[in-house]
Amino acid sequence: MSGNDLLNEIFWKAIWFIYIGIFWLLSFLYLPLILLKKFRKEPIETKKLETILVLKFGHIGDAVLTLPVLKALKESFPRVQIVFVVASWAKEVLLNSPYVDKLIVFDDPFDNRIILTEPNIVRKLKRIHLQEILKFIIMIRSLNCDVVFDLNGTYRSFIFTYLSGAKQKIGYDWQEVGYLLDAKVKHTEDKGEV
Repeated sequence: MSGNDLLNEIFWKAIWFIYIGIFWLLSFLYLPLILLKKFRKEPIETKKLETILVLKFGHIGDAVLTLPVLKALKESFPRVQIVFVVASWAKEVLLNSPYVDKLIVFDDPFDNRIILTEPNIVRKLKRIHLQEILKFIIMIRSLNCDVVFDLNGTYRSFIFTYLSGAKQKIGYDWQEVGYLLDAKVKHTEDKGEV
């Protein structure tokens, strides 16, 4: 391993630790307030819903498995705009879905699929990693979503869910960060996620 490769590896590990550190810092700053339920919101009246954001950055099969969720949401709230965030490798599955009003494609630059499949990924990530993440957060905040459904349940998706600005945040209660959600779905290993 050359000196330049070693520096690149150290740089990206440092970026990853900063990324996780910011999340934990935000989590622990708000923990006392959340535990005291000072900022707990009342459930939103379903008649006032305008936009629902659904996050799922998975494989193509994961996108297919979200179709029943999207169908149930669209049937329950036909006048509400359903915005779905999907990775580029799974967008074709949902491109013409009648259950999605707006499709947003976002590839998390820290996702293993990108790192393992892209040549010269270090050079590409230097240019896009933080800029793309910040642009994505600003974009989902600009949607003014009433509800966000986090169907991933990962640290990264919890960050996006938390920073989305949605009035209600719903997702899986796992990986020690479920307390950031307004409504939690218990995750069990013996059952599927959909």
